[in-house]
Amino acid sequence: MPGWTLSFPSRIDLEKIVRAISDINPHITIHVVQNDDGFSGILVEDMHVSHSSLIRARLACEVSAVKHDQKKPQVAVFTCDCKHLGQVLKSTKAQYRLDIHGQDGSDEIVVESLDTMQSNYRSRTTLKTLQINIQEFTALKKMEFTYALRIDAPFVKSFLKNNSEMGAEDMRIKLMGSDDASQKMTLVQLQCTSSMSSDVKEFLSEDVHVASLEEEGEGDSMDLQPGDEPPSSEWEAKFTKELFSGSYSIDSILKFVKSVDARPVLLFKLSQSTPLLIESPLCSPNSSVFLLVSERVSDDG
Repeated sequence: MPGWTLSFPSRIDLEKIVRAISDINPHITIHVVQNDDGFSGILVEDMHVSHSSLIRARLACEVSAVKHDQKKPQVAVFTCDCKHLGQVLKSTKAQYRLDIHGQDGSDEIVVESLDTMQSNYRSRTTLKTLQINIQEFTALKKMEFTYALRIDAPFVKSFLKNNSEMGAEDMRIKLMGSDDASQKMTLVQLQCTSSMSSDVKEFLSEDVHVASLEEEGEGDSMDLQPGDEPPSSEWEAKFTKELFSGSYSIDSILKFVKSVDARPVLLFKLSQSTPLLIESPLCSPNSSVFLLVSERVSDDG
C-alpha cells in the first residue's frame, strides 16, 4: 500500500502549530505537499467558529512518498485530535528527530521519535485519524496590505497580558504621519482601553513605505525600526495625519502569541480594507505561522 513519511529535525515547530490551532478548534487538519512551487512540508489552516480569526501555517520538512504522482503536489491530508497529537509531541524530547508515517486509505498515523545522536532510543505511538469534511484553503493570495510593522514579541505579549488583566478587550493600532514632506518618521500608537484604564504606547519609526504583501512573508515588507528622535511632547503637533487605524481582539492576539511562543519579532501587516495579519517565523527555514484577525466594530458603529 502506498505510504508517506514526514521527517522533522525536532517536534518544536509542529507543537507550536498544534497549540495555536487548539485555541480555535479541537481538531487539526494537516495537508502534506511535495514540490509545491519548490516547497515540501505541511500546510495547516483553520478558522474560528465565529469567522473572526484564521490561523494558517507552513512548516518545511522532508517528505518521502511511495508511488506519489509528481504532477500533484498534495501527497496526503489527515485530521487529528489536537489534544492527543499535542500530548504525544509534548512527551517527546525536543532534540529527538520526529517522523510521522501514514498509508493511503488508512485511518491511522504513526508518530515516531528517534535519538539520532546515540541511535539507542526509538518511540512509536499510533494515533487514530478523524473522518471529517476537509475544507478548501481560504484564498489569500490576492490580499494586499499597505503597511508592514515589526514589533518586539515579548513587548506585545506583556502589553496585551497586562491590559487584558485590567479588563481591556481591544487593542487599537494607529499610524500617524506628518504633512511635512521632509519628515521621514512615522508615529506608531498602540492603545488598550477598559472602563478603568487607558494604556498607550508610542514610538517613532522610519517612514512607512506602501508595500504589496502576499501571504507567508512573500513580497516587499518594510521594517519599522525605532527612530533616534527622543520622546517629545511635540509628537502630537508634528504627527497629525492619520495613515491607519484599526481595533482588534486582545484575546485572539494574546492566545496566538502565547501558543506559538513567538520569536523575537512579530510582523504586523496592515491595511484599512483587510483584516490584520500577524506573522511569526518558525525555527525551520521557509516556515511560519500567522493569525488573520478581523477588525472589531464598536457597539455604537
